[in-house]
Amino acid sequence: MSIKALDWAMDTKLDDPLAKLVLIVIANHHNQSHGYAWPSVGHICDVTCASEATVRRKICKLEDLLLIKREYRVGRSNHYYLSFKPPVTVIPLSEGDHPPVTVSPITLKEPLNKNKAKTKVLDWQPNIN
Repeated sequence: MSIKALDWAMDTKLDDPLAKLVLIVIANHHNQSHGYAWPSVGHICDVTCASEATVRRKICKLEDLLLIKREYRVGRSNHYYLSFKPPVTVIPLSEGDHPPVTVSPITLKEPLNKNKAKTKVLDWQPNIN
């Protein structure tokens, strides 16, 4: 348990109380010497009294806010790295501020070949209406 991690999680302002509780549980399991936490989703479900699907959605939300970074591990608990930064606010652009942008498909001048060191992506430009 890291007091710094727990203090940061408690001070982090979130509009979703269950996402904050998931963040606090992860922070409570943060190992300062390793630099990450690894509670299982099942353990987080037990502590928060939430379903597995809900806990997974809240973890994704915390990732979208750049509060945690998840390292997937097959057959074991994931590693969760805490950012120790405030959440990122995503503000969608209104249609009145900017015209909608249509993106054309990417065309490749060369076929993809795994043996080559580089693949060139050329001739891509967004279509702005």
